[in-house]
Amino acid sequence: MTLNFEERLLKQAQLETLLPVRRASQAELADVEIDGDFRRLGIRDGLEVSIYDLVLNAPFRRKVVSDAGLTMVFLTNAAGASLIRPCAGNAAEIRLDYDARTAIMIYSDRELGGQYDVPANTRFSGVEIRATDAFLRRLDVIETFRNARDSHPLTLATNKAIWIGRFPITSTIEALVSHLMTSGLGQKRDDLSMEARSLDLLTASISVMREPLFCQKTKFLRDTNALLKAKTILLHNLDKAWTIHDLARQVGLSEKRLKEGFRQQFGLPVYSFLQKSRMEEARAILAQKDSTVTEVALAVGYANPSRFSQLFLRQYGMTPSVFKLQGHTAR
Repeated sequence: MTLNFEERLLKQAQLETLLPVRRASQAELADVEIDGDFRRLGIRDGLEVSIYDLVLNAPFRRKVVSDAGLTMVFLTNAAGASLIRPCAGNAAEIRLDYDARTAIMIYSDRELGGQYDVPANTRFSGVEIRATDAFLRRLDVIETFRNARDSHPLTLATNKAIWIGRFPITSTIEALVSHLMTSGLGQKRDDLSMEARSLDLLTASISVMREPLFCQKTKFLRDTNALLKAKTILLHNLDKAWTIHDLARQVGLSEKRLKEGFRQQFGLPVYSFLQKSRMEEARAILAQKDSTVTEVALAVGYANPSRFSQLFLRQYGMTPSVFKLQGHTAR
């Protein structure tokens, strides 16, 4: 098991430029079963980029703290979710489900606490850009994020302390992310290229933020947020007997737009996604808790334990009873 971890400034960075202190760093990953590469690079004063391609061999649940400012996340492979909340005050916690098809922006003018929750056997890869308030102020874009509220077309979730936006990854952004992944994790270092592509990615994302109606169709943005809401509702209520009609009504889409959009957005039809998610949750419960197969079946929405066992066997190659007897952990 090998984790290649590096934190450094780019060669051309000013000597006084420092990577801001992060409380989730190599020391916190030492006891985690992770393979892969992680690079954290100081681009300019107040701007850093993280590039990673990791395989998490065991469930990853860690609390982290991040400074005030803007975080942009571009995932190429992911599963799981984050819980985000301000470290001070009583603003509500926000759950953010990972999705490799869209980019995420998280802005707060205060320190944030969060928790990663990633299942075992997950490949987790992508690029993150972090900018401090001071850096955003120098670019004259800080008010764009401070003034973003529910009315902004990209808004996914917001409260009095946090704004989270989501937008589909364009071909330009996808190409920039691919270049950063290749250059940042490769053997040959090209710091000038890394700086240029990081700034290009930041510029492209801010352009989408400033002119979302020009860059994206309003209907597509609205449908994207509704589909992400549908996914979140399903994951939070796996034990419910869902119908397309009920789910479509909850998220404000027609049944046709829900079914077609869900497949396009997440790569699976609604019911296939729900079944897969139920099996994954059942496997996690069996691995971690002393529950009977019947109890687990009911917990994930199956009143018929035999049917549940058939589906579990189809997905994992063994029945829930055999899985439990063999003492598997959620890996």
